Amino acid sequence: MIGSIQNFNPRVDSWILYQEQLEQYFEINDIKDTEASKKRVAALISLIGQDTYKILRDLCTPKAPKDKTYEELCNHLKKHFSPTTCVFRERLEFYDAKQLEEETVNDWHVRIHNLSTNCDFGADLGNVLKDKFVCGMRKGPIRDRLCEEKPSKSLENLLEIALARETTIKADKDIENIARSCIPCNKVAREPQKAIPIPWNRPTRPWQRVHIDFLGPINNSHYLIMLDAYSKWPEIFKMNSITSAATISKIRETCARWGIPETLVSDNGTQLTSEEFSIFLKRNGIRHVTGPPYKPETNGTAENAVKSFKKGFKAALLDQRNRHVSTDTLVSRYLFWYRNSTHCQTNETPAKLMLGRHLHTTLNLMRPDTNRDTERQCNHKGRDSPTFEKGSIVWIRDYRKPNTKTWQEAKVIDILGPRNYTCELPDGQKWRRHVDQMRKRIEAPSTEDSKSETVQPANTNQEVPQRKMPGEPTMPSATPPPPEQTPSLEPRPNPIPVIPVRDRPKRSCNIPARYKD
Repeated sequence: MIGSIQNFNPRVDSWILYQEQLEQYFEINDIKDTEASKKRVAALISLIGQDTYKILRDLCTPKAPKDKTYEELCNHLKKHFSPTTCVFRERLEFYDAKQLEEETVNDWHVRIHNLSTNCDFGADLGNVLKDKFVCGMRKGPIRDRLCEEKPSKSLENLLEIALARETTIKADKDIENIARSCIPCNKVAREPQKAIPIPWNRPTRPWQRVHIDFLGPINNSHYLIMLDAYSKWPEIFKMNSITSAATISKIRETCARWGIPETLVSDNGTQLTSEEFSIFLKRNGIRHVTGPPYKPETNGTAENAVKSFKKGFKAALLDQRNRHVSTDTLVSRYLFWYRNSTHCQTNETPAKLMLGRHLHTTLNLMRPDTNRDTERQCNHKGRDSPTFEKGSIVWIRDYRKPNTKTWQEAKVIDILGPRNYTCELPDGQKWRRHVDQMRKRIEAPSTEDSKSETVQPANTNQEVPQRKMPGEPTMPSATPPPPEQTPSLEPRPNPIPVIPVRDRPKRSCNIPARYKD
């Protein structure tokens, strides 16, 4: 027997292809069916395998497979393993096919032929295969080369052109790979194109992640710059030295002001990677993040802060108006205005995100003060503040002897505000006092006045005279006397001028004990 053929595997093999191989096997070994013998039937049953034979036996029931012809057995197996296909579905799969990325021209040519098997294109098969071969090819120089050809060329000619172009491209790639694999060339090659930067995750609160970096020497000084990643709040320190101990001292100062950060991002400077610095961070629970060596873009937040401060600081040094201004003042001015300027990333000022408010600047003086007249708090515990008029006689606190609480008689000469007055002493001195440092002076009546006050006036319409305090201005009468009556001009025992009763609650005055004698 010439050649060999394996058993048919229903899970993998196609029965149509297997039948074609089987017929060629019969042809080369001259196996034919005759009236006396059925050699092809016997060979088919022997070669298809046990699993396929069981299926064939069930398909031939009630007859045995050996009692049927070779063509009948092949038809049974074809109907079972190759059911009738939908032509339009096969064509849809054919037209949707595209050449894969790593698929060669030959593989693509074979695949479209295989997809067209059940499409039933008939006489148009050649043109359809030619169109699909060109249009379904992936973008590249091969397809561009085929598009330059005339449509009258056959599929075989187009295949030759595509194979030639593919060979040229493969040769170019081989030469390029040889050049790229050159070790001396790779040692002196330039740096590759920079990758797209990945932004840091935004923190959820202020002073959670802090970026630090050093600037200098500039103007014979070094500066430590710290920037909060959440609010963009900067801290700048002038450094006499940039050792680990000096850096730790400044970081400890900021921790006392804003708290301990969770993460500290820096470069690989020796003072930031020393054992002393690592122990400090470990004891305070600070996670230290560093970038690759000689890659400052990793700590881009701090690098941008350094560039911004360097530019502004140099501009301030070159300004002739600052020639007599110290560098510390220039740094303070930069920090003040930077913290109160809107940041391009957060659209808020660092002060607003860090402190919850904007810093008060000289520009605020141009705005009207809407909070000048504020309402008095309702829950204020204290007396109702009395008011004094000009000329009122009062007692004011004397602070010439701080350890002795004394009061001096004075006269109000000026009203400075709702609770501030200027008072004049009998010797001419002028003191400024608050209403809490003043008491109203009330003079006790004399004995004769008290007796005269007990006598009821003859006319009930006449007002009761009251004594006037020294220096107190005369107040007009609340109710003028009737026109038919004239005030009495008789001299009174007390020369003190009489004023009418004021419209205020009346109260009884108790005579001090020293006047009762």
